[in-house]
Amino acid sequence: YLLLAQIHCQFYDYKKALGFILESDKIVSNFSQFAEPEHYFYHCLIILKNYPQFSKEEKKRHWDLLKVSQQKLAEFAERCPINFVDKSQLIEAIVAGVSGNFVQAVGLYDEAIQLARENGFVQNEAIANEAAANYYLSRNQVTIATAYLREACRAYVRWGALAKLKHLEQSY
Repeated sequence: YLLLAQIHCQFYDYKKALGFILESDKIVSNFSQFAEPEHYFYHCLIILKNYPQFSKEEKKRHWDLLKVSQQKLAEFAERCPINFVDKSQLIEAIVAGVSGNFVQAVGLYDEAIQLARENGFVQNEAIANEAAANYYLSRNQVTIATAYLREACRAYVRWGALAKLKHLEQSY
């Protein structure tokens, strides 16, 4: 379920991704030490991507679930920062943006990107740049968004994610 959630999230099918990540959440206690933090990261991402479409009741329920997963991801980041701090920072950035904290969000996006780059996680660098681009697009700041999107494309190429690159080219 986790892999299906990741694929659907990467290709903007957030509704299906939500169904898969909720199924993954039921079995996360059986995951390896490598898959568990990935689950929490994508759980947060997918909830945040679906958040605007949720009803008031769903927003409350999913926000509570988000906070639990966000805390678990933060615990991984605290125990092993080199592997997880960039993911934790990215979730913090998206939460700040959703909460209306523009200045905090902008700083956290840049921190997440820099940490992913410094720690050699090109896939996370790509995801963080893409998330930052989408955030700026949501605020009608096209010039800045374009710069982040360009960096996301470069990172996806370095990662070898050519299908994702094609998807971005078709989407934007």
